[in-house]
Amino acid sequence: MQTILPSTLMVVTSFFSFLIPVTQVTGRTHSKKLSFMLNLSNKIPGRMTLCITTLLTLVAMSSGVFQNSPRTSYMKAIDVWLFGCFLSSFAVLLHFSVVVFLNSRPENREGQPGLSPYRRRVTAAVDRCGRVAMPVGFLLFSVGYNLYYEGNYVKTDLDIEGYTLHEMEGFYSRGD
Repeated sequence: MQTILPSTLMVVTSFFSFLIPVTQVTGRTHSKKLSFMLNLSNKIPGRMTLCITTLLTLVAMSSGVFQNSPRTSYMKAIDVWLFGCFLSSFAVLLHFSVVVFLNSRPENREGQPGLSPYRRRVTAAVDRCGRVAMPVGFLLFSVGYNLYYEGNYVKTDLDIEGYTLHEMEGFYSRGD
């Protein structure tokens, strides 16, 4: 609980960057006056900082867990969890980079400033897809993780050599 809950909160925090619309990320609006007044181009460093901070926090959390856990030749359950959290946060950063790249062309093919309608639709579709797919993917990962490792935990620890949980509690309480 000391690792899973904070790492989950870090991934959810990285998902908050999806709340900033694409037009505000690049500062491209239809009105230059509106863009100047709202200073929308300053959203990129904030969103990028949020993504990188969550990644660095997960790396620091992972190194703390690895230092305090015994060395094994196989991946432990906590290693799988932290790797999944790291991949989810990295996917958010990668998604943001792709959206900024798609939305950063200063002029369209006709030489006029702004994005072409096709590129604007593609950027919006990529952004919508990422907003839904990444949280759903992390939710599926966490459900699959819990089902797999909870199932293995119950089979190996609560049913040891045919003993029931009640018999095992009695065994441990006798002090044998």
